[in-house]
Amino acid sequence: MNVLVGGVGVRLETQDEPLHVAWRQLFAGWPQTAVSTPAITFNLQLVERLTSSPTDTLLYTDVGVRPAGDEILSVFRDGAASIQLHFFDGGLVCVPLAKAGLVSGQVTREALGNGRFEDIIFTSLAPMLRRRGIFAVHAFAAVRTETAVLLVGPSHSGKTTTGLNLLLNGWQLLANDVVLLQATDDGVFALPTPGEISIRPPTYTLLPKLKRNQSFDWGQASQVKTILFPKIKGEVNGKTAVLPLPRAIALAQLMGESVDRWDEEMLNHHTAMLHQLTSQCNTFQLLLDQDINNISDIIADTLRL
Repeated sequence: MNVLVGGVGVRLETQDEPLHVAWRQLFAGWPQTAVSTPAITFNLQLVERLTSSPTDTLLYTDVGVRPAGDEILSVFRDGAASIQLHFFDGGLVCVPLAKAGLVSGQVTREALGNGRFEDIIFTSLAPMLRRRGIFAVHAFAAVRTETAVLLVGPSHSGKTTTGLNLLLNGWQLLANDVVLLQATDDGVFALPTPGEISIRPPTYTLLPKLKRNQSFDWGQASQVKTILFPKIKGEVNGKTAVLPLPRAIALAQLMGESVDRWDEEMLNHHTAMLHQLTSQCNTFQLLLDQDINNISDIIADTLRL
C-alpha cells in the first residue's frame, strides 16, 4: 500500500503481516499512488522486544521534561546524515535526514497495542517532510466557508472535544492530532490528513449528538486563518470564553507543540513558517467550561462565520 502524505509517496516493506494491518489502519482513507518507488520507504521488523540499542551521540531525550513514568522518546545521532529514534515502549528506527530515503528499524508488538505505532511512523516522517517544506503540529484542524481553524494544545487540553463539536455543527474535518502545514506564496495551508479520531468514553457524555463510529466530511487543503489554544477552566457553572492572545505568545506555544528541538538544521525554516502562520492568523485563548455544546456558536460568533 503506497500512500501520499502531503503529496509525498510513502511505502511500507515488511514480512510481518501485523505491521501491514497496522499500516492499512493508520492510512485508511489517505490518497494512494501507483508509483512503484515512492520517495520514502519504511523497512520494519516486528519483534517481541527491541534486540539492539542506540550507541551514538544523544541529541535529545524527553526524560526529565515529562511526568515520571511517561518518558517516550530519545533521539541519537547516527553518523553524519541520519538519526535513531528510540521509543522506550516500542520502537527503534533509523531515519535519514534527507527529503527521501529508507527508514529502517524494529517495532514491538506492544507498540501495536498501545497506539504507539502512529507516533513511530509520523515522528519518523517529520524530519523528512520538513526538508520538503511540510511541517507537523500537534493540533486539530477544521474548515468552514474556506476558513481553516487550528486547535492547538497538549493532550487533555480539550482540543479534540472542541473539534468534534465543530464537526457536529457543519464544519469539515482536516486533521486530528497531527496537522501537516505547508507554506506557499499565498500563505500557510493545513493539508487534509485522513484517519480515525480517537475518542475517549467521557466525550460521548459531553457531546450527546456524537455517535460511535461516526464518519465526518473531509475538507480540502485550506489557508489557516485562526488559531485557538484550548484550556479547560474547570469552574462550576462558568461560561466558555474566547480571549485575544498576542501573536508572540501564540508563536511560542506553537513552537512547543511542533518543533523538534534536536533538528537544528531545520530550526530557522521551521520558526519562519510558524512566524508566517501567526502573522496571517487571528490568535485566541479558548477557555473551556461547562457550556461545551455552545462552543461552535461561540467560535462562529467570534470569527463572524
